[in-house]
Amino acid sequence: MSVNATTRRSRLFDLVAAAMLLSANLLLTGPLLVYWQNLGELTFGFSVLAPLLVPVFLLAVALLVAVGWSLPTRAYWVFQGLLFALALLTWAQAAFLIPNYGVFDGRGLDWESAGWRGRLDVALWLVVSVLCLRFVRRARLGLRVACLVLLVLAPAVPLVTDLAGDERSWSDFHNEPTWTDHGIFQYSTNQNVIHLILDSFQTDVFLELVEEQGWHDEFDGFVLFEDNLSIASQTSFAVPAIMSGIPFDGSVTTEQYYQAAIDEGSISNALVDAGYAVNLITHLNMKESAYTAYLKAPVEHGMSQRKQRTREASFLVDVALFRSVPHMLRGTIYNAGNWQLTRVLVEPPSVRTFHQKAFLRDYLDLISPTLDQPAYHFMHLMPPHPPYATLADGSFAGETLPYTRENHVHEARAILKLFLEWLDELRKRGLYVSSLIVLQGDHGTDHAPVWNGQPVELPVGRSAGLLAVKRVGAKGALQRSTVATSTADVAATLMAELELPAAPGVSVFEQTLEGAQRVRRFYTYEVASGGEASLSRFDVRGDVFDPSAWEGPFSSDMVALSPHYEWGTVLSFGTGGNADPYLRQGWSSPMSPEYRWTNGPRATLQFEVDPPGESVVVQLVFAPYVDPKLLPRQRITVLCNGHEVTKHEGTEHKASIMVMKVAERAFGSGQLTLEFDLPDAASPRSLGRGGDERQLGIFVSRMVMFPESKPPVTEKAER
Repeated sequence: MSVNATTRRSRLFDLVAAAMLLSANLLLTGPLLVYWQNLGELTFGFSVLAPLLVPVFLLAVALLVAVGWSLPTRAYWVFQGLLFALALLTWAQAAFLIPNYGVFDGRGLDWESAGWRGRLDVALWLVVSVLCLRFVRRARLGLRVACLVLLVLAPAVPLVTDLAGDERSWSDFHNEPTWTDHGIFQYSTNQNVIHLILDSFQTDVFLELVEEQGWHDEFDGFVLFEDNLSIASQTSFAVPAIMSGIPFDGSVTTEQYYQAAIDEGSISNALVDAGYAVNLITHLNMKESAYTAYLKAPVEHGMSQRKQRTREASFLVDVALFRSVPHMLRGTIYNAGNWQLTRVLVEPPSVRTFHQKAFLRDYLDLISPTLDQPAYHFMHLMPPHPPYATLADGSFAGETLPYTRENHVHEARAILKLFLEWLDELRKRGLYVSSLIVLQGDHGTDHAPVWNGQPVELPVGRSAGLLAVKRVGAKGALQRSTVATSTADVAATLMAELELPAAPGVSVFEQTLEGAQRVRRFYTYEVASGGEASLSRFDVRGDVFDPSAWEGPFSSDMVALSPHYEWGTVLSFGTGGNADPYLRQGWSSPMSPEYRWTNGPRATLQFEVDPPGESVVVQLVFAPYVDPKLLPRQRITVLCNGHEVTKHEGTEHKASIMVMKVAERAFGSGQLTLEFDLPDAASPRSLGRGGDERQLGIFVSRMVMFPESKPPVTEKAER
């Protein structure tokens, strides 16, 4: 082979190696690593997004190689030196030189604290570029090998490490939204039951909007039960009580209660047994109950799947580019949250309330009355729950708004207009008159209700949840009933109206005495300062909006829970989880099926254990509470029986795994106390991020402890 041929082949190898690493950093492996670190933020798996990225990656490689190949010798060496420099620098910048700017949520990033890095970045890029230009001829083989090694190892190391540690699964690569494949749109041609829960919708807000908009006739056939009392202040207890008629009174554990109310006692089970098609769209986990079609309420929706794939792919490239360039260029790429590439290719994303409203609009377009059997349609949507971001006209405010009643009303107005569109769709299809419809809040809000034109301070918030019902065949303008009702009456009401076996409680239509002095109960669940979970009960004898009708709080005895822990048992901290026996000081009540927040600067767990005879590994899934400007970090110190085990500093609100090793000597007493020291815990309200007054430090999702030589066996769920 001639010298010239050898030289040209070497030139080709150099160009391909450098061009592939540079292009991969920005267009393929860079986006892959961003995806891998943010699985919970994306809808599509990388295998779904890759077909959009690979052609662009190959095109970029081809263009760079073609340009370098066509240059004369002197210009080629300059080009090749810069290409090697850019390939190595974009990798190093993303791998090692990323400060904590905050969360990419459009609220702005902390540029000032990272300003000094701008000077360091400039110096680094200049030095590396000069060295590559100066020594490219002599070091070309080493640079080529470095590019090829990094091309393989940069994505392989984090992927293989996480997969080996069971922190990820290969199935994560193939996620794809499937909500259009569900039968959730299939309506009955003769009888439908529509049950909509709007989170935190309050009775007085509903009445205010009806009067403001003149919606009396639009709610044709509805009865508003204005003296309605919520059953519980937390969604995690309110929804199970609504679906079963069974309130949580502390006589069983929260895990046992959830099983009794949702898994066994839900009206969905009775409806399936009675031959109904049951379609569930829910935030809480109801997969153990009976249903025909099931969907977890979407947190991101509002565009076609094609556009959504394009948005997610372009967003990954934007973030990869942001990570790969010097500090001075990142502000231009971020563009105050309007990412440069993403804003050109797709519309910018909005907050959760807008995604769920977009989902409801699409749902209405896809309603299909094709079933011969009766059908029950349950949907739980978050609006008007905060954070608030809606203006009076229903448009996006462009930012999170203050936690005020006025902004709550704006959120409520927007979602109520969509509910009326739902009713209109039923009328168009001839389904309205034959439908039984329940519109309700799971509970009220923390905003003081306005009743008879005056704000009313009730003994406890979230108690005045909305309840409005339309019976089959009912007609006429909205009626107001002063019957004393409870959200826990809904299950009994539905069963009575459908002439099915009775559920616990009494139908709201069987309460015939207006103003009857029925005693109703309202429960609040908290973890006391001493660490014990406590349940308080309020009794209401009269009008919900009359503070003098309230009695309490009364302490309700909680069932005694054994703190004994079996090694290898996975603890779940969410609604219906099994962590309650071990909770002591500093934990909030569960508000989610997936996790539980700490509350205060210190949180403890206490276990009775059998001495393991060796060191114990502790693993927990957690996420810190941080704010990009006001709370950029959350310091976490973990102590075991008073001895420090580990320290961690969380700067991003994303789920991570914390692994600790506890020495054998710590278990001599048979008791293990884990303590989380959280000096940066703060309330969202103190940061201007809503009305939540809990001092949040971290949320914990799952936890497991096992002797070092006996890791638990991970069972894969069958599908």
